[in-house]
Amino acid sequence: MPRQSARKPSKRKSSKRTSGTKRAASAAKKAASGSKAGLLPGRIYELTDHNHGFKRRDDISDRSRVARRDPLAVKIQQVFSYQIRDSARTISEDEVIAFRTTYCVQFPNAVIDIMDFQNGDQGDDGACMFFASLHLLHLNDKDHYHGKKTWSSIRQPRYWERLYTRCNGHDEECGLDYDGFLTIGNITDIPFIQKMLNDPDFRYVALRSRKSREALMNTDIVNSSVGNIEDVQLFIENLIDRKIPVAVSWNGHARVIVAYNDDYILFADSWSRHWTQVAPIGMGTVDGRDVLDSYAGGFSTIPKYAVYTSIKDVMYFDY
Repeated sequence: MPRQSARKPSKRKSSKRTSGTKRAASAAKKAASGSKAGLLPGRIYELTDHNHGFKRRDDISDRSRVARRDPLAVKIQQVFSYQIRDSARTISEDEVIAFRTTYCVQFPNAVIDIMDFQNGDQGDDGACMFFASLHLLHLNDKDHYHGKKTWSSIRQPRYWERLYTRCNGHDEECGLDYDGFLTIGNITDIPFIQKMLNDPDFRYVALRSRKSREALMNTDIVNSSVGNIEDVQLFIENLIDRKIPVAVSWNGHARVIVAYNDDYILFADSWSRHWTQVAPIGMGTVDGRDVLDSYAGGFSTIPKYAVYTSIKDVMYFDY
């Protein structure tokens, strides 16, 4: 099933985006007022140890302006040792095992069992925010947030499609970033989202602003005297070192970081297990070569610097 079309962010007129932002802000105010029975409103965008002073992406102001790129960008170069450009195609189970075996070798610090992971497939629905959150819950042993359903049934379209339609149909902010996903999911009564928000271990951290062309950074994560790429790298990789998977919203797609090495990040992704595709990510070239996003067998790999420069916001559970 083609991945390119599903990965592209939806095209919307600026007026609709502005309207959606206002509705999301209104929803957050409603939740903060305590009008929603059964929730802990103060925890919806709770301040965390990593996020002092910022609750949402719109709270990141001019006072936190930092350059989008720093010298570290030229230090992290692409390595093509196992990423080979190929046309999109279906792969056999033997090929899935071969790809995953390679990932095990290349990413020995993975926070999950790469060989055993059973990923979901979002297909052409564009439901990456939904599936990243489903994967995040599953990898944290929180499938019970879906009632008595098993992981096998949770990842089936007959369960998640109706919830996705309810959330995204109410406001396309649901698919813009995790900020909108949590806000709209809350007011449209998506049960597992509300349970996430009420979980004392759940953390949401905004890294980059929505305004000013996303050029403003959360200064509790980024110190301009060091450089934004290195600071974001330390923030993410420290969590992975603690065996904490991290859901990230990045470049029009959402997925879960489960490992890293010197040059790449490994994501648990939401396409078919029996699919592979290597494609440019649309963020320029390095030494005249495209920066590539390589997917195979439920996982994707991308050069680290390309990810750390542009993460919008993240979710994780901090134990």
